[in-house]
Amino acid sequence: MNQGERRLQHQARLEQINRMQRVTGTGDFAHVDHEGTTIERARMLDEEICAHEATERGLAAFERLLQLAELPESPHARAAAELLAAVWRDEPLSLRRLRGLELGLGDDMVAVIDAFRHARLSLADQVDGGGIRLARALRVWQGHQT
Repeated sequence: MNQGERRLQHQARLEQINRMQRVTGTGDFAHVDHEGTTIERARMLDEEICAHEATERGLAAFERLLQLAELPESPHARAAAELLAAVWRDEPLSLRRLRGLELGLGDDMVAVIDAFRHARLSLADQVDGGGIRLARALRVWQGHQT
């Protein structure tokens, strides 16, 4: 799925949220709760916009970290590879890994974690080359680790 397709999916969710109505009561006493509908729509819209923005930021950061992990001679390749492995393979990652990094690298790592938290898709599948490229980069990194 490319960025345009993700944007279309996001727009469809926004339209679906705008059509939502909160109904209270049952049977003959059911009615639309206009105030509740407005509040719930606002909450859902905020959640959707936050998820979409976090996903797009995280995917850009994921791509940069993957490029870094593909360069095992880089001093930060290990940190990038460990985070990507944790996100992709659901492996544990020590939060200490986020300390002492260059500002941009740390920001990218946090953006990927935020996208992982909010995304409704697999981050690795959304970058060019997907899981195959990521697996290759992680194998290269693991080969340099020994």
